[in-house]
Amino acid sequence: CRTNLSPIFGVYPGRGDAVAPAQSAAELTQPWIDVSEDGQRHRLWRFTEPVLVDRLVGGLRDTKVFIADGHHRYETALTYREQRHAAGDTNPDAPHNFLLMYLCSMDDPGLVVLPTHRLWRGAFDESALATAGEFFTIEDADPATLLARLDGQQAPGRIGVRTLRRTCVLQLKDMAAVDQALPQVAPIIRHLDVTVLDSFLLGHLLGIDCVRAGQEDELLYTHDDRHALQSVERDGIGAAFLLPRPRMSEVAAACLAGQTMPQKSTYFFPKLETGLVFHALDGDG
Repeated sequence: CRTNLSPIFGVYPGRGDAVAPAQSAAELTQPWIDVSEDGQRHRLWRFTEPVLVDRLVGGLRDTKVFIADGHHRYETALTYREQRHAAGDTNPDAPHNFLLMYLCSMDDPGLVVLPTHRLWRGAFDESALATAGEFFTIEDADPATLLARLDGQQAPGRIGVRTLRRTCVLQLKDMAAVDQALPQVAPIIRHLDVTVLDSFLLGHLLGIDCVRAGQEDELLYTHDDRHALQSVERDGIGAAFLLPRPRMSEVAAACLAGQTMPQKSTYFFPKLETGLVFHALDGDG
């Protein structure tokens, strides 16, 4: 298409004051676009005043931006830029040297990071919990309070499990077992709840290849807490594995260490409606 059809979702640490001038200006004017979709309202303002644009650019000039959503679009944009350069289009102001991106402060109170729960479609042998018991403490839990218990605990390696017969919380006893089983994984990624679930509990202990299982639809994913809890009785799911909400500090630390978060580990919400803005990569933008 030679067009950015949807903005990459970028978050930056602190410094919410960098966009304060734009927010103040927006409060005094009507939005350029104002639409509602699926119960969500999207309002967009267009700023062309050089002074305001310069203040925004200056306020964010030295800020590190972490890609919350759109890694593949970012990599595609880089590849396309190199192709254009190789074809002799080296004008530094050409549209292919720029990328459509939405920026949000990590400290914005409206920004939510949701976990991605795992749903195992096959039969689940309850003896697997006994296997896990060597490395996890296991406590029975009320489904109504399971998620609150997960989010209320700061210790890493906490996982909720729901089957037809049992709902429980698993808490890793000693991270050293994960370190020994997954030496090839960077420590900052190795100690994440999602890694403890996918690579240690499901992969190392239960022998499930999560990548293959996901490709073959044996392992499903959902951000919906209620769906995850109800899927065992309603959808024939053998076991639901629920994770606590990821912490923004974990995402930032992983990126600053040069690592990428595991697949299906974070879901940043809310997301902008696709199609509000396009960025053409041919012509003048």
